[in-house]
Amino acid sequence: MDLSAKIKRTELPEDLVLEVLTRVANAAALVRCATACKRWRALAANPSFVRRRHQVLMGRALVADPIRRRHQVLMAVVSVYDGEWALCKVLRHSDVDPTQNRLLLTTWMGQGGPILMLFPELEQVGDNGMQNEVVEAVLIDAEWGVEKLATVRYMNANMTYRIIGRGWREFVRDCRISHGDRVDIYVGRRDTGERCLLFFNSKGAQG
Repeated sequence: MDLSAKIKRTELPEDLVLEVLTRVANAAALVRCATACKRWRALAANPSFVRRRHQVLMGRALVADPIRRRHQVLMAVVSVYDGEWALCKVLRHSDVDPTQNRLLLTTWMGQGGPILMLFPELEQVGDNGMQNEVVEAVLIDAEWGVEKLATVRYMNANMTYRIIGRGWREFVRDCRISHGDRVDIYVGRRDTGERCLLFFNSKGAQG
């Protein structure tokens, strides 16, 4: 008897397959992986996967390995492990203005990326047909030793994600974040379950 016939076929969870395919840097290798089965081909062709993979590869290119290693060390100091680069942004005046009190992230920055993987509630649609979930995140600047609790939400009116509230205003003040600074944002969890957004600031980098 063929022993393989006794082995029950199990499929890898979709989120695991997406994570594996996302990290395949070489395009030819990705094509070979995608030919494994129809399900993998469909996942690799999904627009959200394409955006997600682009973000990951862009993050690798933008954040040099020595800098990334330093970021990982600093994240471990504040008890956040396996942090993943999500995006970078050169801050506008409106992002750090205390009277506006919010950091604005455009939809393309967040779609299919680590932020929504950490906060899946932000994609949920309410009974009114609107994405109106609000979540809390711990904002951390490991270099300054600053931690603040802030609110993250999706704004349907202009299709943006926003980090808002007193926590963001105090975070900007205590970390001395300024207009024109470039911030690299990572996502991660602590053993306590806290969901964290970690900021690494390049002063006056202008992108």
